Amino acid sequence: MTKEKFTKEELLARAKKPSADALRLHPFYKGKIQVVPKCSIWDFSAFGVWYSN
Repeated sequence: MTKEKFTKEELLARAKKPSADALRLHPFYKGKIQVVPKCSIWDFSAFGVWYSN
């Protein structure tokens, strides 16, 4: 296994890529995280069933 050497500029470019991808994809997906219930929620009283001990 060979260890690659990167220049400072290459490392900075690689570090900036995730934020650039996020800015590009955000308008397409209208956000990045989605919350979806695992069970059916019929009304607000159902939350008492799912969130009680």
